[in-house]
Amino acid sequence: GPGSLKLRKTALSECIAIFNNKPKKAIPVLIKKGFLKDDSPISIAKWLLETEGLDMAAVGDYLGEGDDKNIAIMHAFVDEFDFTGMSIVDALRSFLQSFRLPGEGQKIDRFMLKFAERFVDQNPGVFSKADTAYVLSYSLIMLNTDLHSSQIKNKMSLQEFLENNEGIDNGRDLPRDFLEGLFNEIANNEI
Repeated sequence: GPGSLKLRKTALSECIAIFNNKPKKAIPVLIKKGFLKDDSPISIAKWLLETEGLDMAAVGDYLGEGDDKNIAIMHAFVDEFDFTGMSIVDALRSFLQSFRLPGEGQKIDRFMLKFAERFVDQNPGVFSKADTAYVLSYSLIMLNTDLHSSQIKNKMSLQEFLENNEGIDNGRDLPRDFLEGLFNEIANNEI
């Protein structure tokens, strides 16, 4: 009856609270209570994407962990996204709404590698290879932080952004107006 639904909601809230505090601890509890059918990367990834009330920073930290299990979960998570026909900034924007990117470079690196691979798979012909999209994605994250962080006094100029991205497309430059468009898009609208 309606009582059991309320109990289930309470149980889920408790699981969410555990996850937000200690993500790894929540997984066995979620399985035991029937919110996850198993601890496969795809089950966990879908749960992370579909559950409301998760702390975005906790999700980012959990997905950003360097062990094989977490990397597999992060990969399954990214593979749930459809970036087809999106600009790289819109794709990044949609991706980064589902978790908060951790601060450590190594973690950001893993996220951007996988993001770039997914983006290039779904948007063939935009970049000559995944590596270009990866370097550019990383560069766009840095630009976003630089332009929109109150901590940073001297903001990156368009010229500096262009110089940072010289030769990233297999030794060639990406078109200047393309890069300029990306710069302006991020300057006017924080990711």
